[in-house]
Amino acid sequence: MSLHILSRGFFVGTLSVFSWLVAPVALVQATVLTNFPAWSAAAGPATTINFEGLISDTIITNQFASISPVGVLFSNLDGGVVQIANAAKVASETGGVPVSGVNVLDAELPDTGRIEARFVFPNTTVLTTVRSVGAWMIDIGTFGGASAQFFDINGLLIDSVSFAPVTESNVFLGAVNDLGIARVVFDGVTTGEFVLIDDFSFATPVAAVPEPTSLSLWTLGSLGLFGCRWRRQRQS
Repeated sequence: MSLHILSRGFFVGTLSVFSWLVAPVALVQATVLTNFPAWSAAAGPATTINFEGLISDTIITNQFASISPVGVLFSNLDGGVVQIANAAKVASETGGVPVSGVNVLDAELPDTGRIEARFVFPNTTVLTTVRSVGAWMIDIGTFGGASAQFFDINGLLIDSVSFAPVTESNVFLGAVNDLGIARVVFDGVTTGEFVLIDDFSFATPVAAVPEPTSLSLWTLGSLGLFGCRWRRQRQS
């Protein structure tokens, strides 16, 4: 089972990977990087949700569930809501700026909460998986930090990553798992940390294609079987 966890901040910071003892763990071995281009290279072509084109304070539920071939459902795991925050609101809450455009996704409880993203078949609530996922967490402070937990389709924790920068910064947290990621949870490291994400990106699994040698052997075997059946029919 192959898993790579990658994170990148604008400034040098401390990075730690941890497994939560309270949750069933699907995988314990992970490779950790602090380089966003490396995640992009490992993830391959990705779909990015940048939260643009929506009015600030719009509550997000299933607006991105219709994306094909994999939709996304966002929610607040702590009983509040997730909603759009524009650059002015981000500046007033954290002093930070979006990674791109003017909008980010903000957890409100009424001020915070954990943001969960679940991957579903388009226009349903049925879970499916992607091979890679990542997002920028906005203006992570030195008093707290950013964390992300990645789960498989059975609800088992694949792994977790946290990042504590030495100064205010935007931090990227992402993962690549060849066996699939069904959901991800973004959180602060300390209680009360503002949780805002931007440029949420994911890539679907690549369909397996038979190797040329294997395909040729399969074709020859099929032709041979067809020939044997044809000869039997003629003899009878």
